[in-house]
Amino acid sequence: MKVVNPELRRGDLLFMNMFTWHEGFPNQSDHDRYGIFNKYRACHAPPACGPTLFSEEARNVFSKNGQQLLPHDGKGRVNLARLLLECNGEVFLVQEDGSWQLPGGAIETDPESPSPDNVIEQLTQFIEKKLRFETPWMTYIDDDHKAGRVYAYPLSDSSVNIDREDEGSWFSYEAILNGPHSNGKIPVYVTEAVKNWRDPKILRGMGESMARAKKKDS
Repeated sequence: MKVVNPELRRGDLLFMNMFTWHEGFPNQSDHDRYGIFNKYRACHAPPACGPTLFSEEARNVFSKNGQQLLPHDGKGRVNLARLLLECNGEVFLVQEDGSWQLPGGAIETDPESPSPDNVIEQLTQFIEKKLRFETPWMTYIDDDHKAGRVYAYPLSDSSVNIDREDEGSWFSYEAILNGPHSNGKIPVYVTEAVKNWRDPKILRGMGESMARAKKKDS
């Protein structure tokens, strides 16, 4: 990978592909620095860490036409996150309250700074504690008003074994998409997440937690 310094000066405007690795260095001058960061993304190329949820206050600042630029709005927080673990055409599900769910749990985010990276970090910790392995990365799938933020990670054949009856079970794509089961039903958000994950037209990146990224830099 070649590192390029664009040598930006005051007033310069830089356009780049959202999948380009980049880093903005802190202000090293003795005066305030102001900048505008604008991210345009296509539906088929979602941000790997997931979009930032804008608050209702931020949404209300815009006109009705301008509000269309903020598709991911709400209370500005992600309170729940789940992970679609896929291996050899199967998805790992756990039972919760009589239905099969993607593994995951409650997420705590700062309402003043609802960082998507922090969501990944907490979900990684949850999966490590519950299923006893650490995901090196995960990629954003979708936001569901009931299930929370959904990510995905593909396991290889040689990855950890989490096929334990006390934890959950593996389901084929076909079994999930066919709907209800005798020992519990599969929620709509799970089938929609599987369809989204299998869509070949969507370009996906690798989202890392801030803690893991810092380890790599140190």
